[in-house]
Amino acid sequence: GASCMCSFQAVTVLDLAVANTLMFTMPLWTASLAFLILGRSWDRFDLIMATTCLGGVTLSSNLWETSQTGTVDDSVLGILCALGFAISNAIAAVIVNTHLRGESAVYMTFLSMLCALLMAIVAMELAHETDLGIFVYFSKPHPWYEDLCLSLTGLLMVFQQGFRNHGLAVAADSSVTTVLYIEV
Repeated sequence: GASCMCSFQAVTVLDLAVANTLMFTMPLWTASLAFLILGRSWDRFDLIMATTCLGGVTLSSNLWETSQTGTVDDSVLGILCALGFAISNAIAAVIVNTHLRGESAVYMTFLSMLCALLMAIVAMELAHETDLGIFVYFSKPHPWYEDLCLSLTGLLMVFQQGFRNHGLAVAADSSVTTVLYIEV
């Protein structure tokens, strides 16, 4: 969902190794959200692992010298996008594991495909394809039009990501997984 847009931007702006290092902090964010929101307990081992993970990410990524373009603004944007990828996936995982656990795989597949359809309709309404194959936004009546369009698309993609994750979690066999990836 929104994580897809974040990962694309992060990989575009940051070095690939740095972007992947930051994006793979998703399990840490999931555990943190479960602790903060759901009240799950952490013991000493969990705290040590979380601290080690953050220390390793900081040491291995040289966060302020990561931009492919060489500007600090691009580095900050890339870092925020990579962390946005990890955090949005963590939010989806928490939602799936708390509120959607008992739903059937067929129902979740239907909802996932419905969300993907809605995102496609929104994207087609907001953009058109030029002769070069590049998506261009229609003329903007307001300065915030593009930001609003991207925000709404991202919001829909968060819902789609949650439904897809849950469908994969409850799938009993690979046929449901295949159906879920029809959205791609």
